[in-house]
Amino acid sequence: MWSLWRRDASTADAAFTLVAGTQKASSVHQRVIWSCHWSPDGVLFATGSRDKRVALWSADKDMLHLDTRSSESPPYVDCGVGWGLASAALELEDSVTAVQFAPMAAAMPASQTSYRLAVGLETGHVVLTSWCRDNQWTVTHRVEDRSAQVYTLQ
Repeated sequence: MWSLWRRDASTADAAFTLVAGTQKASSVHQRVIWSCHWSPDGVLFATGSRDKRVALWSADKDMLHLDTRSSESPPYVDCGVGWGLASAALELEDSVTAVQFAPMAAAMPASQTSYRLAVGLETGHVVLTSWCRDNQWTVTHRVEDRSAQVYTLQ
């Protein structure tokens, strides 16, 4: 489960308001979420979990996965802004301990936008992926040799 909160600094008590989140019954993840990251353009929110899955979430209705565009179809989450799953989850061979979007390339038409995401696994391996708006995941490279330690991916 995850939740996204917005802080309203204009109020005296700087109150927080729930913007989006998943419930246990409707969540893509079945185990603890170990990592999350925003895409550089702020359109996607990635979560990575011990259950070996990476999920992409968005409030942009055009980005939502076809099976999740209605509120009757879990794991769609509507907390006033209309957040939902942007793609079927990426299933990997080991627990996901880190997710990080790469900086965006030159501006492209929205229909051609692709995102690059590095995924760290509990084994120490790093999986480099790309995801396009047509809801397709592509594993582009795997770093399986422990000969180097990665501190940051940018």
